[in-house]
Amino acid sequence: MFKELWDRLVYALIAAVVGGLVGSVLWFMLQNSFSVNITSRRGTPGALIDWIRYGAGISAVLGFVLKDKAADWLGASMQGAQGLYDAEQRALWPMLLVILAILAVASFWYFKS
Repeated sequence: MFKELWDRLVYALIAAVVGGLVGSVLWFMLQNSFSVNITSRRGTPGALIDWIRYGAGISAVLGFVLKDKAADWLGASMQGAQGLYDAEQRALWPMLLVILAILAVASFWYFKS
């Protein structure tokens, strides 16, 4: 029984560390407006310690309850983050096409004269 509790506490500790890191990265990205889809700042994202505390707390509870399946949950949530990343990358394509068109017209005009 003690080993089972000890294992759950170890998984909770590992998940809390990872959750704290994820919370701090999310705070940093939101604080510095790394999203190309968010054009206006609607306010500050809050204190860094709150993001770390909530990320670590939620992850610790999941680690305690789910044990080694908490990593599967994190992996599934990262697949959702991959979808967000793909959406952000698609938003860059129209701007890249406009820049390429401007460069093509400018080079055609330059070499024509």
